[in-house]
Amino acid sequence: MKTRNPYELIVRQTKLPISLLDEKKISLVHKAEATQQQYSAEQDRHRIREDDGVRDLAKQPHFKAGQSKRLWNELFKVLDSSDVVLYVLDARDPMGTRSSYIEKYLKTEKPHKHFIFVINKVDLVPVWITKRWKAILSQEYPTMVFHADLNKPIGKVALLGLLRQLSSLHSKHRQQISVGIIGYPNVGKSSIINALRNKKVCKVAPLAGETKVWQYVTLMKSIFLIDCPGVVYPEGATEAELVMKGVVRVEYLQQPDLYIRDVLDRVRPEYLRVRYRLPQETPAIDREPTTDASNPSWLTDTELFLELVSRQTGKLLKGGEPDLMTTAKRILNDFQRGKLPYFVKPPPEPEEDKKDREGEMIEEMVKDLAEELDEGDEGDFTPGIKPLNSSLAAAIESGLVEDVDMDAVSTDDDEPVHDLNDGEHPETIPAKESQNTVEALSGKQRRRLHRALKRQQGRAGRHFYKELREHRSPKGIKAELRSRMQKTRP
Repeated sequence: MKTRNPYELIVRQTKLPISLLDEKKISLVHKAEATQQQYSAEQDRHRIREDDGVRDLAKQPHFKAGQSKRLWNELFKVLDSSDVVLYVLDARDPMGTRSSYIEKYLKTEKPHKHFIFVINKVDLVPVWITKRWKAILSQEYPTMVFHADLNKPIGKVALLGLLRQLSSLHSKHRQQISVGIIGYPNVGKSSIINALRNKKVCKVAPLAGETKVWQYVTLMKSIFLIDCPGVVYPEGATEAELVMKGVVRVEYLQQPDLYIRDVLDRVRPEYLRVRYRLPQETPAIDREPTTDASNPSWLTDTELFLELVSRQTGKLLKGGEPDLMTTAKRILNDFQRGKLPYFVKPPPEPEEDKKDREGEMIEEMVKDLAEELDEGDEGDFTPGIKPLNSSLAAAIESGLVEDVDMDAVSTDDDEPVHDLNDGEHPETIPAKESQNTVEALSGKQRRRLHRALKRQQGRAGRHFYKELREHRSPKGIKAELRSRMQKTRP
């Protein structure tokens, strides 16, 4: 009952006092009296403070690029409309361009969608770096490698084959499938679409934020591609990391020289010296000169490094003063566009996996060379296959054998040599049934085979970078090996 309302009356008489109706007000008074002596931080807002001239630096709005609500809405539109999701990663820093939030969202909310990693820009890192990252990421999701180039792309055939298989998998339920391409800004999403279409259908630039909205692109009659704007995942990335990853455009930076220290920490000194033609001996620029080429003084002094580069490139102001800001912007642009080599090293490979991988690689190479030698002209004599000495096989796998005389190795000379082309000796051991088997070649041919095995050690497997090797050789690696081995036949 409200006592303030004069139109409300007590209909039923009770023995309770009327003061109980104002119990809330009385309790607030007692509460205020109890907390009267406590400190209140809100009262300090009205106090006059002495100005010490120090202000908190406001964060530039450009560092929030890729984090707007509009871009996240575009991302979720692509995820909802896609049957297959291609997550594009930068080969220089795959883990830095991943988002655990999106992966968890797809795993929990969209488990029926096919999720595939695509490592792009593999031309900017060594082969062993790409191979190791591919092995690590393949443990979680299917992983492909790609180099987006309109003229000579790498990985295009494998990616198209995978998309065709996924399309045929859904052919019973639908006629077309949609493939969404998502990822961090400036990782090459639109460039992958152009490479798959073999023409420029999406606008691309070596800058972040070129794609504004999602767009459909027809790859073939049964496959559609969806290009998505790059989205930055707010997971504690610093401003320097955003600049190094190419999220923020260099022309928007007010103090670009603050991020040169991060470039020096990531790029080797010899690459910087070659790129900007820095001298071996650091000249004296109001400082003590140094002659240590391995650890020059400009490696620890950012201002000295900018002065040297500005003088070498002719970026000077009035009176011959070096233009440090323009030079810093040029260095950051070179870093973002891949002109300065840089990559994040993957975790080391376990020794057991490394030995197994080397053994499989040698076995596959021996099989390929044996098959190539079998593909001779009619009438050519193809020698039979003999098992190698176990000690020799172990030495080849471990890489300890140098250019030794292969004729001195015991290979059971009493065993007759058969012609595999006549088909009269089924008891001959084929190459695919023995791991340590090669053709019974002459000593010179064996030495050539051994050198070929040595050259292939440390490279990626043939199933991984076979397209790259064939791309560099017009006739392909197999044709080259076949021609070399045929020249050495008696």
